[in-house]
Amino acid sequence: MSGKLKLPEYFFQLLVEASADALLVVDEQGAIVFANAQAGRVFGYRPDDLLHKPIQLLIPDNLHAQHARHQEHSAKNSRARHGGGELDLRGRRSDGSEFVMDVGLSPLETHRGSLVIVSVRDLSEQKRVERRERDRLRVLELLNSGAPLQEILEFTVRAVEAEIPGAICSILLLDDSGKRLVHGAAPNLPEFFNDAVHGVEIGDGVGSCGTAAYLGKLTIVEDIHTHPFWAKYVDLAKKAKVRACWSQPVFSSDKKVLGTFAIYHREPSAPEARDIEAIEAAASYVSLAITRKRSEEELQASEARLHAIIHNTPNVAVELYDMAGRVRFWNEAATRMFGWEIDEAIGKTLDQLIHTPEEAESFLQLLRELSGTGKSLGPLEYHFRRRDGSEGWSISTIFEIPGFGGVPMFVCMDVDITERKQAENAMRQSEERFRQVVENIQEVFWMLDAKDGRLLYISPGYEKIWGRSSEALYRSPAAWFDAIHSDDRERVPNRSTLNHGADQYDEEYRIIRPDGSVRWIHDRAFPIRDNQGHVYRVAGVAEDITERRQIEERLRQSQKMEAIGQLAGGVAHDFNNILAAVMMEVELAATAKDVPADTREGLQVIGAAADKAAALTRQLLLFSRRQVMQPRRVDVNGIVTTLAKMLQRILGEDVKVQLHLHPSALVVHADPGMLDQVIMNLAVNARDAMPAGGRLVIETSERHITEDELRASPDASSGMHVVLAVSDTGMGMTEDVKAHLFEPFFTTKQPGKGTGLGLATIFGIVKQHRGWIRVYSEIGQGTTFRIFLPACEAGHELPSEAAAAARPRGGHETILLVEDEASVREVSKRMLERHGYKVLEAVSGTEALRVWGEHGDKIQLVFTDIVMPGGIGGRELADQLRMIQPNLKIVFTSGYSSELAGGAIRLQEGINFVQKPSSLNEVLDTIRKCLDEPF
Repeated sequence: MSGKLKLPEYFFQLLVEASADALLVVDEQGAIVFANAQAGRVFGYRPDDLLHKPIQLLIPDNLHAQHARHQEHSAKNSRARHGGGELDLRGRRSDGSEFVMDVGLSPLETHRGSLVIVSVRDLSEQKRVERRERDRLRVLELLNSGAPLQEILEFTVRAVEAEIPGAICSILLLDDSGKRLVHGAAPNLPEFFNDAVHGVEIGDGVGSCGTAAYLGKLTIVEDIHTHPFWAKYVDLAKKAKVRACWSQPVFSSDKKVLGTFAIYHREPSAPEARDIEAIEAAASYVSLAITRKRSEEELQASEARLHAIIHNTPNVAVELYDMAGRVRFWNEAATRMFGWEIDEAIGKTLDQLIHTPEEAESFLQLLRELSGTGKSLGPLEYHFRRRDGSEGWSISTIFEIPGFGGVPMFVCMDVDITERKQAENAMRQSEERFRQVVENIQEVFWMLDAKDGRLLYISPGYEKIWGRSSEALYRSPAAWFDAIHSDDRERVPNRSTLNHGADQYDEEYRIIRPDGSVRWIHDRAFPIRDNQGHVYRVAGVAEDITERRQIEERLRQSQKMEAIGQLAGGVAHDFNNILAAVMMEVELAATAKDVPADTREGLQVIGAAADKAAALTRQLLLFSRRQVMQPRRVDVNGIVTTLAKMLQRILGEDVKVQLHLHPSALVVHADPGMLDQVIMNLAVNARDAMPAGGRLVIETSERHITEDELRASPDASSGMHVVLAVSDTGMGMTEDVKAHLFEPFFTTKQPGKGTGLGLATIFGIVKQHRGWIRVYSEIGQGTTFRIFLPACEAGHELPSEAAAAARPRGGHETILLVEDEASVREVSKRMLERHGYKVLEAVSGTEALRVWGEHGDKIQLVFTDIVMPGGIGGRELADQLRMIQPNLKIVFTSGYSSELAGGAIRLQEGINFVQKPSSLNEVLDTIRKCLDEPF
């Protein structure tokens, strides 16, 4: 083995094609036999188009001889030779433009003859940077040497013209009046043109230069022939053969306009970014020169000249240091930047002013390395401290200038970048805050790669809501989809299929946690686009809405109960009309003297059955909240205490009744009979839930319901409430039983043991009293019903129970009977007439008004149903009759009273209202009481 690495030919071809230099192979006749891809890019040709072309194609005609000498010199040396830079070798592109290049020539002997490998590197940008730096240093050199202003201006013009191909530059100066521009330097513009613009008055729209000087900003005119700024001067421009003009104001250190620096072109042209940089740099050089020369008229010695340079850069701190790092000069910008006044800074060292000892030593080392090199350093980022102790950052440029007695001095120009650094720090802090937000919010924030569905981020809320590990989800993003309830998966997009971010969704679905519990999720996904509008990520927010769904379900359940109640109330109302006729007919028949015993016994059986049917309809009406309520101010404690002894007898010895009552009276506006029924029904249910005995605890308390608590209870109301709690130590209920608890006819008892209306009736009574119920139950732990009722304001005494005095049943007055149900109307008429009353009949409110019109002066009382067809019900009839006779006495009857809710009629059973179905005595006693009551 020779020890040399032998590589295949294609490897060398790869190296050639990957080269950053243009590589050409030229034969003995000067023809190109090979060109790599970079050669095509540098010279502007396709590589194949260069094959067999003479190498002179790529060399400017006037430089053929220079390149030939370089080739001849290289041929005498077997090693590769380079030229460019100092030899000013230039290449020619396909568009004819030229560029400075570095050329390397390497001879190569082959079986085909002698070849030359030519390597070319484009030095245009490097030369431009070097030239710009040389120009800058030259301007400073001219200033420091005391060169005339005209020389500096013309140098600046020629420097920019050399940098920008085709540029013709002009400098105009603002005269002492500040209103006119005068000629400064324009060596390549025609003299007649310079004479014409000399003394032009500045203004908005006065050419490019007049506008730039007037507005104080860069003014670009790409085509003079069509631009309105040049309308007055277009002929002059045509004569001078210029078509474009870009003019930059030249500012003094205090932002006053000193003149303009303009670039003209012979063809319409728009500036590139580097053109703008060149014109701004030139303007700064001109500003520097003008300021310097004007300052020389006022200042003496070299310090005055340096002072003029410094004041050209009001936003740049300029300091002058000696080799020991001692301050020799300090401008106002340095004072603003560092906080030290000029007289305080002069003579002090770096570590006494703006740097720590370590930072100062590092800076001095740079000065020592820079000394005598003629180079500049920068831009460098430096940390500094201010006089007040605050800290900042600067970008600094340092260069050496001749000092007094040959002692080197160093100019340091600093730009404060503290705000930029703070902005960067703020950005980092913002990103940190974002991280903290997404890691602490209750919702789950997630992000996917749109191309491959890879999970990029998942917030910690995922582990809390899903109950699963984030690391496992990163490893397998499909685990998100796997956790979704099987019934919901079909309508939820799988995240792994969100290719290219084409899909977005807004869905609610269920997930199953590892412990088996189910949570409802509201998940939203949306695309994130790049600057080209392409979707490259998909982000989303997933929220746990289980509690909200539960509230919505309770609201739907409440609405369902309301609908069922309306149906039950309608049925009970119609059935009550039938029962009313039956019960009164039975009573009338039973009062006859010649009724046989067996018939009387049958009537009693019919009456008992009717009473049971009436009790059932009352339960339906209570459930539907259409049972006529007789509310008054009552003390809940008093109702519980009164019922306690009776409850103990009903519940039996195995169930112990315990009372825990609030020490003060708890007053509500309620029907005491209905509250009795609520407590009784709950107590009976509690007994059935404790077949082996137990404890029944009845508690009363006060509770203030806040607005915040309303969000979780859509059927609740705010303010002070009385809470009646009935608890047992029974077997408890399952969640499924609790979900159907208040539905009518729903029961867990054995067939024949219950109607299923007990709790539905309680629900209706509580709703009718503007309250609500909460149930708490666990299997084996018992059940608690808490009933919330609005509390009454304090300050009114409770009404006392007065014994009712016996009143006669009959009378001789005339009564207008208004009833649409024929059977009820007929039996009611016979009952009233049998007891001495004169009766006028009407089947509707409309007919009643007609009867009143004929016999109104004879009628002492109106006995009317509340709900009737024809558009005029009992309430409307009463309103119209009392407009005619305000003191008219009226007794109402109805199967339910929802129509009266919020109405002006106040019902009092036994005074002005008879609940259907009713007995003969109830009807007669109520009518007699109403007739006998004074108004």
